[in-house]
Amino acid sequence: MTTGALVAWGAALGTFVAAVMADDQAQRLRNGAFGAIAGASLGGIAAIFENNKLLVLYGVFGSAIGASAAWLVYLFLAYVARKPAGRRILEYHIRGLAGVHDQLIADENTRLREALDSWGANFARTIDHEKNILVHQGNSDSLNTSIGLAIYNWLSTIVNTFNLVLDAIAETPLDYRCRATLILFGYDHEDRRSGSHWISFAGRLPAHRTTRFDTTSYAYKVLAEEFQSPSFATAEAANKGGQERGGVGRYYSFILFRVNDRAVLSVDWPGKLDEHDPYIVIVRNLFHLEVGPAVAELLASWRGALEHEIGLRPAPAAMTVPDHINAEQAQAEHAHPLPGLGDSGQSRQQ
Repeated sequence: MTTGALVAWGAALGTFVAAVMADDQAQRLRNGAFGAIAGASLGGIAAIFENNKLLVLYGVFGSAIGASAAWLVYLFLAYVARKPAGRRILEYHIRGLAGVHDQLIADENTRLREALDSWGANFARTIDHEKNILVHQGNSDSLNTSIGLAIYNWLSTIVNTFNLVLDAIAETPLDYRCRATLILFGYDHEDRRSGSHWISFAGRLPAHRTTRFDTTSYAYKVLAEEFQSPSFATAEAANKGGQERGGVGRYYSFILFRVNDRAVLSVDWPGKLDEHDPYIVIVRNLFHLEVGPAVAELLASWRGALEHEIGLRPAPAAMTVPDHINAEQAQAEHAHPLPGLGDSGQSRQQ
C-alpha cells in the first residue's frame, strides 16, 4: 500500500471514529472537525517526511471520506431505529452494553405493566359481576357472609397477584409486597369515634396491628374528608404525624380510599415508594375506580349494624330517636290526622 493510501485511510478512520463517538449532534460536529484537522495534520506530517506536498491533499480527502461515512452511519441508525432490533443497536452505540441492559429491563417492566393493566381490567369485570349478584340477592340469611367473603377474595386476589408479579422484578422484593385492609369506624361505649381493621389480607408480610384508630389517624381524616381520597402518605410522614400505634416504624407507605361514611380501604408497602411509581398508580386506579365503589354498594346491602362486626356501635343518633323529634312528630300527626283516624275519632266523640 502506498504512502498516499495509508494517509487517506488513516485520516478517514480517525475522522469517522471521532464523528460517531458522541451522543448529540453538536458534539459529533465538534469531533468531526477535530478529526478533519487531525487528518490534514497527518497528511502534512507525511508530506514533510516524504517530501511530497500531495500527501496533504490525501489527508484532507481521507478526512472528508470519514466524515461522510459517519453521516451515512447515523442516517442508517435513524432508519433502523423504527424496529426493536434497530433501537438496540442505537442504544448500544450511545450508552454501551450497560445502556442496552438497562433498556432491556425497562422494556420488560413495560410489558409487565401492560399485562397488569390488562389483568386489572379483567378482574374489574369479575368484581362487577359478583357485586351485581350479591346486591340483587335480596334478604337472604347468608347475605352478610357472602359480602364478607367477596370482599376478602377481592383483597387477597389483588395482593397475591401483585406480589407474585412484582417480586420477580423488584431489586428488593420486599419493597413491592403489599397488604390490603378494610377499616370500619363506629362509636365506642363512651360515644367516641373509633375504627378497626375488619377484613384484611397481608400475604407474607406481618399482620395488621389490632390497635384501634382514633380521630388523629390518617384513616379517620380520610373518612371525615379532611384529606382527599385517594390519599397517599410515605412511611416517614406517617410515622412523624400519624396516630401513635406502637413505636418507631409503626407505619408503612400507604394509600387510603374513602368507601363511605363508615369505611376506608387501605393498601400499604414496607418499601420507600413514590406516589407516581407506575405500579403504585396501577394499584391506586384499581382500588379507586373499581374496588372502592363495589365495596360501597355491598356495604349498603348489609343487614344489621355493620359496626358490630368490630365490636363498636352505630352512631348514637341512628340508635335512638331523640325525644324532641318524637314530640314534633306527634304534634304533626295531631294537626294533620290521617282520614281514617279522623273519622274514627269523630265517631267516638259522637
